[in-house]
Amino acid sequence: MISIIIPAYNCARYLPDAIVSVLRQTHPRVEIVVVNDGSPDNTDEVVQPYLDRITYIKQENRGLSAARNVGFRASRGEFVCFLDADDILLPDKFTLQLSKFELEPDLGVVISGYVDVEEDGQTEILAVKKNWDRDALERMFNHEVFPPHTAVIRRSVLEASPLFPEDIDTNESQEDWQLWLDMALNGVKFSSVPESTCKYRNRPGSIRANPLKHLDGARRVVNWLRQHPQAQIHRARVERLAAIVEMERVAVGMRVNRADLAVENLIPAVRQFPAFWQEPQSFVRLFECSLTLKESACWKQQRDLRWFEKRITGILKSADKRLSPSESHRLVAGFYLAMSDLAYGLGNCAQRKRALGLAWQNSSGVCISKQGRDSLVRALLGPQIGGRLRRLVSGSIG
Repeated sequence: MISIIIPAYNCARYLPDAIVSVLRQTHPRVEIVVVNDGSPDNTDEVVQPYLDRITYIKQENRGLSAARNVGFRASRGEFVCFLDADDILLPDKFTLQLSKFELEPDLGVVISGYVDVEEDGQTEILAVKKNWDRDALERMFNHEVFPPHTAVIRRSVLEASPLFPEDIDTNESQEDWQLWLDMALNGVKFSSVPESTCKYRNRPGSIRANPLKHLDGARRVVNWLRQHPQAQIHRARVERLAAIVEMERVAVGMRVNRADLAVENLIPAVRQFPAFWQEPQSFVRLFECSLTLKESACWKQQRDLRWFEKRITGILKSADKRLSPSESHRLVAGFYLAMSDLAYGLGNCAQRKRALGLAWQNSSGVCISKQGRDSLVRALLGPQIGGRLRRLVSGSIG
């Protein structure tokens, strides 16, 4: 049996969709536990038609983590899924994910792809695949996250964990990421099915709609990691993760057209983690994090290098007067190496050469550094020679 825990707070208008999406599962044995976390809306009223098919718990408002934990303790299933009241499961979710557990019995958590949808729950914005294969810790140290309802968790794994942290600011969230990290650090095996098994609703007023507060939570988790006994051997990766979180704060400023906010976060981030900003991929990630969901869908379909260059150079110019000349040149060099990489992937020879020239002109040291060396080689070889060399190495050319 699978237990689906649905915490509910001010989501009465969406809650029936969540419940019905569980009742429509092709997997026959499901248990639904709805926890009304002191919600001031008409949650009592909307659950009435389902009371014979759910366990309904009411409590004073204690926050999302506490509601999930209460629901889990009241459940009985061998597997567990945490579904927020404004999200939706697709019918084959549990059939797909349980088959993964059957194939690999040592797994503790199986996640899946998902679909970002508009507030109406139907209009698709962006489909996200997940291809995890026992590399959860590496991915989470790279701040790759997933909505809680993508995961199906073995009950014994949850029972051995500290569950969701309750002593945090609920508005900062990231309580789920902290739990997944704790599990991975303690050896729990994660895998995935790439298919989308659920919908992730994009609506005003949700925790997701306040990204800076969300990233305050990420900062809190990084500080928690710095004290975690099992994370001590991963100190360098934890500090790189801290750099990623700061980069994402810069991206949020860009996303909401607040150059002042982006620059305010960029200056200390560059000074605290200079090596991270010499990684070309960091600028691609900065750009992608700065996009709205709809812009992400456009970028996925059409990688417009002019758009990429305009957006990043705009923020670098805004920060230029507050950086030293050497800091500024290293940043610009890292950016143009990133642009060279994108041009390489697109087969755009003119842009690749131009970007490499600008990178070298700003800082040859960045180009030949450990972080920039691969990009430099790609830019010098070009995709045709690079592809030929790869085929030679693989033995496909005589």
